[in-house]
Amino acid sequence: MTVCYSEPNGTFVIGYLLFEKNILKGGELTGKTKWANVIIDGGGGKIITAYPTSDKPRCQ
Repeated sequence: MTVCYSEPNGTFVIGYLLFEKNILKGGELTGKTKWANVIIDGGGGKIITAYPTSDKPRCQ
């Protein structure tokens, strides 16, 4: 997991590494990964948006 704070926006970026599994093969790992990025309002703690990416979140 990666957590970054963006001072200009007042938001947190939380990135979770996800591992793809093949449910047809008993949950066997496929070797593929994605990052789930969740953007959270730093003042109120509410989720603003969430999206997947191939790359690790960048702290700005």
